[in-house]
Amino acid sequence: MTQHNAYAQGTVVVLVGTKRGLFTLTSKDREHWDIEGPALRGHRVYHAILDARNGYRLFAADNGDFFGTFLRYSDDFGETWQEPESGIQFPQDSGQKLNNIWVIEPGRSDEPGTVYVGVDPASLWVSTDGGVTWDLNAGLANHPTRERWEP
Repeated sequence: MTQHNAYAQGTVVVLVGTKRGLFTLTSKDREHWDIEGPALRGHRVYHAILDARNGYRLFAADNGDFFGTFLRYSDDFGETWQEPESGIQFPQDSGQKLNNIWVIEPGRSDEPGTVYVGVDPASLWVSTDGGVTWDLNAGLANHPTRERWEP
């Protein structure tokens, strides 16, 4: 990941996902706000995070109504977006399909590059390379009570 210095230290950054894309609100005093966006114009962004542990990578859950659900990331604060090389896809023989991405969470500070994603159907995915590739958490995926879980 590339290190960016787009926001001065102490700047508050709020990401707002909408049916029309992702908006970024910034403030130095929490009274006056600058609004940028939308990034991912026309996409339904359910959740987004800015991971500042190792550079600044922006992640967004694009839960599309027609074209499917995608996890996208940006290293230039939403100017351009990439999709993972190995995205969140259930094994063919599982009979499952990714419906929605509910939450994106960076790993601990001593785990640079680790990101977790919770999805529907209820499962947990992990990336250890900053979101480029994803693996299903097999322990949870194969748990005998999994079918009764809510996302």
